Order: sequence, then structure tokens, then C-alpha cells
Amino acid sequence: MNIVRDFISKLDRQDVLRMIEDWEQIERDGRIGDCLLRSNAHALMEKITKGTLLGSILIWTEKLTFESYRRIANEVKEAKP
Repeated sequence: MNIVRDFISKLDRQDVLRMIEDWEQIERDGRIGDCLLRSNAHALMEKITKGTLLGSILIWTEKLTFESYRRIANEVKEAKP
């Protein structure tokens, strides 16, 4: 399992939905404010880069958002009869 997918799998559904809402707000506003998505992206980036914080916060927010959408889509697919 990849690191981002593993991270998302450990979050509760409400946090995943909140991060999707945060992403949609970022797309509307064109900037990243203080939000759950940003704080989780920062934490994940710090963990993966061993504190060097290499990379862009935007890249990590996109990765988290993609995996969040994937998780919700899989939950919907699994719920169908």
C-alpha cells in the first residue's frame, strides 16, 4: 500500500470528506488557508521527507485529495448491490 493511501485509510470518513471540501475551497479561492487538508499534507510531507520538508505543499495536498476521492468512490462502489 502506498504511504498516502495508508494515511487516508487511517482517517475517519468525516475527516476525509472535510479534506475534499478543503480542496474544493482551495480551487474556488486559488489559495491554501489553514485547514485540515493543509495540516495533514504538512504532517505527511514532514514524515516522508524526514523533516526536511522537501517538495511543495500543493503536491502533497493534491496527493491527499486524490486518495480521499478514491476512498469515497470505493466506499460508494462497495455499497452498491
